[in-house]
Amino acid sequence: MKFNPFLFKCVVLVAFIIMSLSCCSKVHQPSGVKSNLNETLLKEIVPLDGLDSLLLFDNIVTLVGPPFQVEVSVKSLNKKRPLSLQYKFEFYDEYRRELKPLNNWHFLSLPAAIDINLSGVAISEQAKSWRLIIREAK
Repeated sequence: MKFNPFLFKCVVLVAFIIMSLSCCSKVHQPSGVKSNLNETLLKEIVPLDGLDSLLLFDNIVTLVGPPFQVEVSVKSLNKKRPLSLQYKFEFYDEYRRELKPLNNWHFLSLPAAIDINLSGVAISEQAKSWRLIIREAK
C-alpha cells in the first residue's frame, strides 16, 4: 500500500481529538481540597488558613424543605494531634443572596484521623443553597 499524506493527517487529527476529549471528561477537584466528592459539591466548602491540605471532606447530605439542612463529614489527615477549628454554615436564597446570618462560628476539636459530621440548619424557608467555611480556631 502506498503512503497517503492526506490519510496520515486525518488519522493523526482523529487521534488528537480522541485524546483531547478523554482528558476533558475527568472531574477535576479544586487544587488542594481533598475529597471523594465531585467538583460541584466542593465549591460549597471553603477551608481557610491552609486547612485544605489537612482535611478530607466526604459524604454531604442536604435536606431541602423547611428547614433546609446540611451535613458534611470531615476528617483530619493529621495523624499526630487534634486540630482546633471553627466552622460556620452560610445559607443563600435562589439568587445566591446571603440570608440573614444567624449562624456564628462553632468551635471544634477534631481528633486525629477521626470522621466527624458537621451540621447546619437554615432558619429561613427561602434557603436554596449553602456554603461551609472552616478555619483554624481564633
